[in-house]
Amino acid sequence: MTAKVDLTGQRFGRWTVLEEDGRDERGRALWLCRCDCGTERAVKGWRLREGTNRSCGCLRREKNAARGRKMATHGMSQTRIYNIWKGMLQRTTDPKSASYQHYGGRGIKVCERWQNLDGFLADMGPTYADNLTIERIDVDGDYAPGNCRWATVAEQARNKRNTRLFEFRGQSLVIADWAKVLNMNAKTLTSRIYLYGWSVERALTEGVAPERLADL
Repeated sequence: MTAKVDLTGQRFGRWTVLEEDGRDERGRALWLCRCDCGTERAVKGWRLREGTNRSCGCLRREKNAARGRKMATHGMSQTRIYNIWKGMLQRTTDPKSASYQHYGGRGIKVCERWQNLDGFLADMGPTYADNLTIERIDVDGDYAPGNCRWATVAEQARNKRNTRLFEFRGQSLVIADWAKVLNMNAKTLTSRIYLYGWSVERALTEGVAPERLADL
């Protein structure tokens, strides 16, 4: 007859054996075990020794969750919103990124929740559209809920740090917006200011219909 092996104190996978806990229906030893997650359960000794029972089930759940996340990420990897998320991480964390100096190099970060694609999609996915780009409302703030929104390229351009505002009659607008207000060609207005060196007042008034100026 084979001598009984005392498994007390031994580890099998995530199980730590606490003490013997009776016999199974075939008279084989059961052992009370504690899983690393804190769950305690009686486990058959032969299953511990053969490696067919390595945890209370938490190990399998974690593997399934990881597999699900991998599949979800893989399924998104060809989409535009995934590339936006990936680019956001790269320019804030990778010094080799061409844009790093303007983001990570200035201390701009991606919040912890958005380090995970699921968190980013939960917050930003419902309002996403293919014609929009991600914009930080405070251009010196982080990528985080409350400081980000989807915007058109034109809207985002107005919020860039290097967008110059021109003040006239109490209003401060970028060239593109002044051109709309005054029904002018934006390229003409740009040339007047930057190429010909006109003053803001002259650039915004010369040749402009009086009724347009009257509304300012």
